[in-house]
Amino acid sequence: MRKLVLLLLLTIVMAGCEQEKDIIEPNIENSSIVVNEVEAGVKLGLPKQDDTRKVRWIYLTPPISSTEVNVMYADRNPDKVSQILSWIEFAEPVDGKGIISPLNDRSKVLGIAYEDGVSQEIRPAWQCPSTHQEDKDGNIIYTPCQTVQDTVWIAEGDSEGRIARSKLLFDFIDTGYKEWMPDVTPYDLPDTIRLNKRFQIKGHGSMMEKVYITLSKENNVVWKSDESAVDHGEFEITGVVDSKNYSSGEYMLKIVGVPFPEFPNTQGSILTFINVTK
Repeated sequence: MRKLVLLLLLTIVMAGCEQEKDIIEPNIENSSIVVNEVEAGVKLGLPKQDDTRKVRWIYLTPPISSTEVNVMYADRNPDKVSQILSWIEFAEPVDGKGIISPLNDRSKVLGIAYEDGVSQEIRPAWQCPSTHQEDKDGNIIYTPCQTVQDTVWIAEGDSEGRIARSKLLFDFIDTGYKEWMPDVTPYDLPDTIRLNKRFQIKGHGSMMEKVYITLSKENNVVWKSDESAVDHGEFEITGVVDSKNYSSGEYMLKIVGVPFPEFPNTQGSILTFINVTK
């Protein structure tokens, strides 16, 4: 049986804890909104957010590593992308008292990559009653943070971000994204690679410009494919392992992504093991 290890499908750096699924109502003062600006803006056909900055793709990253990816390419889904930009444009700014931005490793993130290399992130906003408390024996009990209903954190680039109210964005990040950005398995591998026989590896949902694969033994790369271009997340790599130079056995197979120059920090390597047979 092949052992699979999934490395860094997206740009998010993962750490320890999972997000609690409890939802609470926001504690927001001095809000006099009568009409939901997000819904009103979309219904009235108000201008979308800075359409001159073209979107390359939109993706959804879960708080823990996943064997599936969710990506939408703007040139193939212009109406859906414009809709999401409208939701961001008309998200209602709120004071955000008692609300914090979520940590990278503890919430879903809706990421938007623009052609000019700028990126946006939208996450559910959080409320944390306290960092921890102690029980009667002095043991620390951590108080979980909770998502705030219909409230999101929006940030561009390295900015600190802002807190806004948007039921549409909140619901989309929670579950709605699956309709427009269904789960995709990032690669198709053969069960084995046969010496002197051409093999094929296909990929889906990649955010790389090019990809290639390597085979390694004892952490040393012994075989490398040519680079293959990625078209809207899809790629195909073929190769032959020559028995004159290589023996049968278990190899470490790595799919290596080469990012677009505009997005040098995007990572997309996948690591697994595969048997090479006669």
